Amino acid sequence: MILPNKVKYVFKDSPKQFLLATTVKNNSPLTYFAGAAFNKAGKITSFDQWQSYVKEFRNNLNQPLTIKYSK
Repeated sequence: MILPNKVKYVFKDSPKQFLLATTVKNNSPLTYFAGAAFNKAGKITSFDQWQSYVKEFRNNLNQPLTIKYSK
């Protein structure tokens, strides 16, 4: 889970269910990213690979591609 603000609380109801709490401003959109990997798909087969993928994804969000062109 990638959130724009820090996570304030993590509530763990069971080994497979979590509830995250964060702070948002009234009347402002909240954009977040959630993901998963399936090790039998062959692309991401370990937790280390998953962490690397999420880190790269976050870095790309923080430094978006900018293209400039001229006539």
